[in-house]
Amino acid sequence: MMSHDHRILGLPARRVGPRSLELFDGPFDGLADGRFPVRINARTTLEVAGAEVLEDRLGDGRLEPGLEEALAHRAKLRSVEGGYAGHFHLPVYYVADHAGGVDYLMLFACGEWDPGRYLLQLEGVWKVRAGEAKAKVEEPRYLNPPIRLAVASETPKQPWWLRLRLGRDRKGTLRF
Repeated sequence: MMSHDHRILGLPARRVGPRSLELFDGPFDGLADGRFPVRINARTTLEVAGAEVLEDRLGDGRLEPGLEEALAHRAKLRSVEGGYAGHFHLPVYYVADHAGGVDYLMLFACGEWDPGRYLLQLEGVWKVRAGEAKAKVEEPRYLNPPIRLAVASETPKQPWWLRLRLGRDRKGTLRF
Protein backbone atom coordinates (compact mmCIF):
# COMPACT_ATOMS: atom_id res chain seq x y z
CA MET A 1 0.00 0.00 0.00
CA MET A 2 1.10 3.56 -0.59
CA SER A 3 1.67 6.03 2.19
CA HIS A 4 -0.96 8.58 3.14
CA ASP A 5 0.89 11.41 1.38
CA HIS A 6 -0.75 11.21 -2.05
CA ARG A 7 0.63 14.52 -3.34
CA ILE A 8 3.00 12.57 -5.60
CA LEU A 9 0.11 11.38 -7.75
CA GLY A 10 -0.50 13.19 -11.00
CA LEU A 11 -3.66 13.47 -13.07
CA PRO A 12 -5.60 10.30 -13.87
CA ALA A 13 -4.42 8.79 -17.13
CA ARG A 14 -7.42 6.61 -17.92
CA ARG A 15 -10.18 4.61 -16.34
CA VAL A 16 -9.53 0.89 -16.01
CA GLY A 17 -11.40 -2.01 -14.48
CA PRO A 18 -15.12 -2.07 -13.75
CA ARG A 19 -17.05 1.20 -13.84
CA SER A 20 -19.35 0.36 -10.96
CA LEU A 21 -19.53 -2.72 -8.77
CA GLU A 22 -21.25 -3.51 -5.50
CA LEU A 23 -18.65 -5.13 -3.26
CA PHE A 24 -20.51 -5.42 0.03
CA ASP A 25 -24.02 -5.13 1.44
CA GLY A 26 -24.47 -6.10 5.08
CA PRO A 27 -23.64 -5.26 8.71
CA PHE A 28 -20.75 -2.97 9.66
CA ASP A 29 -18.71 -5.81 11.22
CA GLY A 30 -18.57 -7.59 7.86
CA LEU A 31 -17.48 -4.38 6.14
CA ALA A 32 -14.73 -3.55 8.65
CA ASP A 33 -13.30 -7.11 8.76
CA GLY A 34 -13.74 -7.99 5.08
CA ARG A 35 -11.26 -8.00 2.23
CA PHE A 36 -12.66 -7.25 -1.20
CA PRO A 37 -10.96 -8.18 -4.51
CA VAL A 38 -11.15 -5.67 -7.37
CA ARG A 39 -10.25 -7.15 -10.75
CA ILE A 40 -8.56 -4.61 -13.01
CA ASN A 41 -7.76 -6.87 -15.95
CA ALA A 42 -6.90 -10.52 -16.62
CA ARG A 43 -3.52 -10.25 -14.85
CA THR A 44 -4.15 -7.64 -12.16
CA THR A 45 -6.41 -7.98 -9.14
CA LEU A 46 -6.18 -5.56 -6.24
CA GLU A 47 -7.41 -6.51 -2.78
CA VAL A 48 -8.85 -3.83 -0.52
CA ALA A 49 -9.59 -4.11 3.20
CA GLY A 50 -12.90 -2.64 4.33
CA ALA A 51 -11.27 -0.73 7.20
CA GLU A 52 -8.73 0.71 4.75
CA VAL A 53 -11.47 2.16 2.54
CA LEU A 54 -12.84 4.33 5.35
CA GLU A 55 -9.48 6.05 6.05
CA ASP A 56 -9.28 8.65 3.25
CA ARG A 57 -12.36 10.59 2.15
CA LEU A 58 -12.34 12.29 -1.25
CA GLY A 59 -12.31 16.02 -0.61
CA ASP A 60 -10.19 15.88 2.56
CA GLY A 61 -7.39 17.91 0.94
CA ARG A 62 -4.74 15.17 0.86
CA LEU A 63 -4.89 14.73 -2.90
CA GLU A 64 -3.78 17.48 -5.23
CA PRO A 65 -6.74 19.75 -6.06
CA GLY A 66 -6.44 19.10 -9.80
CA LEU A 67 -6.50 15.33 -9.27
CA GLU A 68 -9.48 15.55 -6.92
CA GLU A 69 -11.52 17.66 -9.34
CA ALA A 70 -10.62 15.49 -12.34
CA LEU A 71 -11.65 12.30 -10.52
CA ALA A 72 -14.91 13.82 -9.33
CA HIS A 73 -15.73 15.03 -12.84
CA ARG A 74 -14.83 11.74 -14.54
CA ALA A 75 -16.72 9.64 -11.99
CA LYS A 76 -19.73 12.01 -12.20
CA LEU A 77 -19.76 12.58 -8.44
CA ARG A 78 -21.87 15.22 -6.73
CA SER A 79 -20.10 17.85 -4.67
CA VAL A 80 -21.48 18.03 -1.13
CA GLU A 81 -20.40 19.77 2.02
CA GLY A 82 -17.17 18.15 3.21
CA GLY A 83 -16.44 16.08 0.09
CA TYR A 84 -18.25 14.24 -2.67
CA ALA A 85 -21.24 11.91 -2.86
CA GLY A 86 -21.55 8.90 -5.11
CA HIS A 87 -23.90 5.93 -5.41
CA PHE A 88 -27.07 6.35 -3.25
CA HIS A 89 -25.67 9.72 -2.07
CA LEU A 90 -23.07 7.93 0.07
CA PRO A 91 -19.75 9.63 0.89
CA VAL A 92 -16.88 8.80 -1.48
CA TYR A 93 -13.54 7.44 -0.25
CA TYR A 94 -10.36 6.66 -2.15
CA VAL A 95 -7.59 4.08 -1.90
CA ALA A 96 -4.26 4.36 -3.73
CA ASP A 97 -2.45 1.14 -4.61
CA HIS A 98 0.56 0.07 -6.64
CA ALA A 99 0.53 -3.18 -8.61
CA GLY A 100 2.60 -4.36 -11.55
CA GLY A 101 4.57 -1.12 -11.77
CA VAL A 102 1.41 0.98 -12.11
CA ASP A 103 -0.25 3.33 -9.63
CA TYR A 104 -4.01 2.90 -9.26
CA LEU A 105 -6.54 5.10 -7.51
CA MET A 106 -9.86 3.49 -6.57
CA LEU A 107 -12.98 5.39 -5.56
CA PHE A 108 -15.58 3.82 -3.28
CA ALA A 109 -19.00 5.02 -2.12
CA CYS A 110 -19.43 3.66 1.37
CA GLY A 111 -21.84 4.23 4.22
CA GLU A 112 -25.00 3.19 6.01
CA TRP A 113 -27.79 2.75 3.48
CA ASP A 114 -30.51 1.35 5.76
CA PRO A 115 -30.34 1.17 9.56
CA GLY A 116 -27.66 -1.42 10.30
CA ARG A 117 -27.07 -2.13 6.60
CA TYR A 118 -23.81 -0.82 5.09
CA LEU A 119 -23.02 -0.62 1.41
CA LEU A 120 -19.61 -0.58 -0.30
CA GLN A 121 -19.81 0.38 -3.97
CA LEU A 122 -16.81 0.69 -6.29
CA GLU A 123 -17.20 3.96 -8.24
CA GLY A 124 -14.21 3.42 -10.53
CA VAL A 125 -10.50 2.63 -10.87
CA TRP A 126 -8.00 4.92 -12.57
CA LYS A 127 -4.43 4.48 -13.67
CA VAL A 128 -2.59 7.46 -12.27
CA ARG A 129 0.60 8.94 -13.66
CA ALA A 130 3.34 9.66 -11.17
CA GLY A 131 3.71 13.36 -10.38
CA GLU A 132 7.43 13.32 -11.22
CA ALA A 133 6.75 12.14 -14.77
CA LYS A 134 4.37 15.07 -15.23
CA ALA A 135 7.16 17.54 -14.46
CA LYS A 136 9.49 16.21 -17.17
CA VAL A 137 9.59 18.28 -20.34
CA GLU A 138 9.49 16.30 -23.53
CA GLU A 139 12.28 17.07 -25.95
CA PRO A 140 11.24 17.82 -29.52
CA ARG A 141 11.96 15.13 -32.07
CA TYR A 142 13.48 17.61 -34.52
CA LEU A 143 15.44 20.70 -33.69
CA ASN A 144 14.07 22.28 -36.85
CA PRO A 145 10.83 20.95 -38.32
CA PRO A 146 11.17 19.48 -41.81
CA ILE A 147 10.26 21.88 -44.61
CA ARG A 148 8.30 20.77 -47.66
CA LEU A 149 8.98 22.76 -50.79
CA ALA A 150 5.93 23.63 -52.88
CA VAL A 151 6.22 23.75 -56.64
CA ALA A 152 4.41 26.64 -58.35
CA SER A 153 2.81 24.39 -60.98
CA GLU A 154 1.57 21.84 -58.45
CA THR A 155 -2.22 21.57 -58.23
CA PRO A 156 -3.98 19.82 -55.39
CA LYS A 157 -5.31 16.39 -56.25
CA GLN A 158 -9.09 16.11 -56.19
CA PRO A 159 -10.85 13.22 -54.44
CA TRP A 160 -11.82 10.26 -56.66
CA TRP A 161 -15.57 10.91 -56.35
CA LEU A 162 -15.12 14.48 -57.51
CA ARG A 163 -12.87 13.44 -60.41
CA LEU A 164 -15.48 10.87 -61.57
CA ARG A 165 -18.35 13.35 -61.29
CA LEU A 166 -16.47 16.02 -63.25
CA GLY A 167 -15.21 13.50 -65.78
CA ARG A 168 -18.65 12.33 -66.95
CA ASP A 169 -20.13 13.68 -70.13
CA ARG A 170 -23.87 14.18 -70.68
CA LYS A 171 -24.59 10.54 -71.58
CA GLY A 172 -23.02 9.21 -68.37
CA THR A 173 -19.93 7.60 -69.88
CA LEU A 174 -16.59 8.21 -68.29
CA ARG A 175 -13.91 10.12 -70.09
CA PHE A 176 -10.35 10.40 -68.84
